[in-house]
Amino acid sequence: MILTRLTKIVLLALVGCSTIVNGKEYIGFVVDNTGSMFNEIVAVKDWITQCVSSLGICGDTPNVVREWLSVSFNDPTIGALTGPTDNTNLITQAVNGYLPASGGGDCPELAMKGLQKLAVGIPLVNDGCKIFFFSDATPKNPILLSAVFQILADRGCDFEPILTGCCGTCPSYCTSPNPRLCIDELKKSFGSEDAIPPLYRLAARTASPVHVVAKPSSSAAMVTTLRREVSFGIARWGPWSSCSVTCGNGVNTRSCYHRGKVVETSRCGDGPSKKDCSMPACPPCEDERTDCLVVKLFHRLCGKVDGKCRKTCDQC
Repeated sequence: MILTRLTKIVLLALVGCSTIVNGKEYIGFVVDNTGSMFNEIVAVKDWITQCVSSLGICGDTPNVVREWLSVSFNDPTIGALTGPTDNTNLITQAVNGYLPASGGGDCPELAMKGLQKLAVGIPLVNDGCKIFFFSDATPKNPILLSAVFQILADRGCDFEPILTGCCGTCPSYCTSPNPRLCIDELKKSFGSEDAIPPLYRLAARTASPVHVVAKPSSSAAMVTTLRREVSFGIARWGPWSSCSVTCGNGVNTRSCYHRGKVVETSRCGDGPSKKDCSMPACPPCEDERTDCLVVKLFHRLCGKVDGKCRKTCDQC
């Protein structure tokens, strides 16, 4: 590990800049291929195929070469690593090969070893790195957490898990794009950083969201969810805002981020940037008539009635 860090430092010094760019992004897929993941695996293959054929539908069309990697895991095996490659057919064929014949239902799985195998296949020198993780189980080997995080940190990789289960119900999670705030929030929920589930800690440390998705009834339903909520490339959706009103009907909004900066929402795929929200009903409005000047000081809108001002329901 020391040699790896030293090598990176030397490379940085040689080019005389703080960031090495080699014109390549690396996108990885780590897929749980137990029997219970059939719909999810078909969805991942279809999602990749759709996104590659028309990148605009999934956001963040790259202006660099994109390389792909994939690996499967279960218990007791880890699949062969496919990639890095710029041939997306190889990746979709590999994912299609993960389809299980039967089985599933056991828990946990060798998630960390699968993630580790893929992550070390990504070069230290890259122009973007993101790993998607699909599972409905918890990791069997959380002792590898620190080692895996260091591999991701050395490569500057985002880790974005999409969970359709956690050997049961998945716990609450953090959507803040700020790693420190996310860790602090999760510590309040779980009592200490060590008690935070491993996959959640990895996501929080790389400022990435955790997507907790209902077990899909079909692969098509899962593809719809992925296209709506997950940015295919390095850009990603930030958390939803609180409702715009304290009572009645309002909206939630969210922004699209690329390396911590807000960018065009189109780079985050075809998901919405706004959605409706509802709060408890507002109290009844009174026909309050008073001096117009007083009302204007406290209410932006004012309707005149018989020379007086009146609050309307929209102003309550």
